Amino acid sequence: MLTISFFCATNSIAQKYDISDTITKHKIIGTYYADMFVGRHTASGEIYSHEGMTAANRTLPLGTLVEVTNPKTGETIIVKINDRCRSNKVLDLTPRAHKALGLKGTTEVLFRIVGKAPIVKDQNTLTASDSVIMAKATKKRNSKKNKRTTPPRNNKSAQQTQNESKNNNVLPPVSTDVAEVKSQAIPSFDEPQKHQKESLIIDVDATRKKHQTDTSESPMPLPAKDSTDTIIYDIQICTVSNMGMARYKCSLLPKDMQKHIDYKLLADGKQIQIIYRDNLNKKQANAILNQLSKTFPSAYMVKQKSTQKPKTTN
Repeated sequence: MLTISFFCATNSIAQKYDISDTITKHKIIGTYYADMFVGRHTASGEIYSHEGMTAANRTLPLGTLVEVTNPKTGETIIVKINDRCRSNKVLDLTPRAHKALGLKGTTEVLFRIVGKAPIVKDQNTLTASDSVIMAKATKKRNSKKNKRTTPPRNNKSAQQTQNESKNNNVLPPVSTDVAEVKSQAIPSFDEPQKHQKESLIIDVDATRKKHQTDTSESPMPLPAKDSTDTIIYDIQICTVSNMGMARYKCSLLPKDMQKHIDYKLLADGKQIQIIYRDNLNKKQANAILNQLSKTFPSAYMVKQKSTQKPKTTN
């Protein structure tokens, strides 16, 4: 039932114009072709040209000659139907025919059927101006395709990426482990151009022993310790994400303080805590904290439980 009704509706549209009626003038909307169609084959098989006197309509038979009139100026031309368009209410003219009628944009025109003309397939009727228009349309179409394409992927090797990281003075990522943290190349405090590569095991006792045996420089003078004080204090300096950054932060301190720095890997295995540890009593810890706060404002003092009494200075 639906198929029959669709067929009847299509036939009614097709029979709207009587081919044998050469007297009646019909109203229709006159438009014109876009540049992108130049050089393409029309529905009849002829090659479309902007300079031709042809037109497109949805239902008029191919090869029909129609006389088109501009009702405002009275200009009249004859065109051949050799192509199809989407609407039966539109007569799509070539720019040459559109200009000959003196039309501007989409305008209502009159037409009447005057005869029949033969269809010549694959005949090349393109002019020099058509060739220029085709070249411009092709260039525009290619530029749109290039915009839609994705940019090429970054195929840089790992070595190239590492070299660029060094040139830009960017610290490379450091892999951390609960048992071991590998330090990476960072500038030292005295020799910023040299880089050191070594593996550092988080061993607080070994680090403290190493620092205490280094007597190359005289220790920083501290206030006298109270022998009755059995509680020691540490200074929590800051927390960083990798060992390379931790050693860099340590290099910002005076050398006599660097000997008392310990590194503690937190429980999450991703962050490292920098600690100043030297069996300090409360008075000494406050003095150290005042010096560290100039470089590390977030440093704070932590009380530690210990059976070992603080050392006394001579």
